[in-house]
Amino acid sequence: MTSFYEASTRSFITHGQSTSTRPWRLSRTLTSLARRVIDFSVKSEHRAHIVFISSIAGVGNCSLDKSTAAGERVPEKIYEDHSVSLPQGYGESKHVAECILASAAKQSDIPSTVVRCGQLAGPSDASSVWNRHEWVPSLLISSKEMGILPQTHGSQNVV
Repeated sequence: MTSFYEASTRSFITHGQSTSTRPWRLSRTLTSLARRVIDFSVKSEHRAHIVFISSIAGVGNCSLDKSTAAGERVPEKIYEDHSVSLPQGYGESKHVAECILASAAKQSDIPSTVVRCGQLAGPSDASSVWNRHEWVPSLLISSKEMGILPQTHGSQNVV
């Protein structure tokens, strides 16, 4: 375990904790962890840069405006409109944490970066197994049981 003093000398923090268990609810845990990471950065010797691993679910309901060319990706910005996240706790929690971090960056000059990933998955080490409740293992388990694979993955493959 790293002591606070050792940790406070860090110049970089990666924050990506979240849960994929159901039922999906807006996660107070994720948003309060974002706040604690911000507090840690403020108190750290080097004002540690925060890299938040968010999700495309945080902007999965974003409609591109008319100035965005067809096929163009969602603009890389923080949206204050909370309706841009997918209407499920995971996406909403990621979106709220992004907003908390953006507010801290603006108000307290906290260096931060948000990375919106698609699927980060798999076991944490070679001796463990992938969480069966995540969508990819659930899809594979169900497909094996039914003896058929879906032809498409629906909205999971696009933002």
